[in-house]
Amino acid sequence: MAKKSQIFKAKRKAKFSTREKNRCFKCGRPHAYLRRFGLCRLCFREMALKVCVIDNIKRISRPGLRVYVGAGKAPRVLDGLGISILSTSKGVLSNKKANHLGVGGEILCEVY
Repeated sequence: MAKKSQIFKAKRKAKFSTREKNRCFKCGRPHAYLRRFGLCRLCFREMALKVCVIDNIKRISRPGLRVYVGAGKAPRVLDGLGISILSTSKGVLSNKKANHLGVGGEILCEVY
């Protein structure tokens, strides 16, 4: 948990936009922040495993077997109800965004 003073300080408007930090809305942690969900990785995992806000996370690519897809061929998950997360040259993207931009990359996981 972040200190209350740090959370309060982060809520103020920064003098320069480069000084702004993204913080998890649940615990206030600034590290390992997932912008798409507004959570840190710890809270994201907690919600996925315990609270069941996210039903299932399936790891696709692993150290022993990397899975790559070509440009515009990112798979749909549960007929569009879920997302797959890809690591591309443009950064970490969802399958919909990667198909829209026409980039391929490594499939990290599927969330549904």
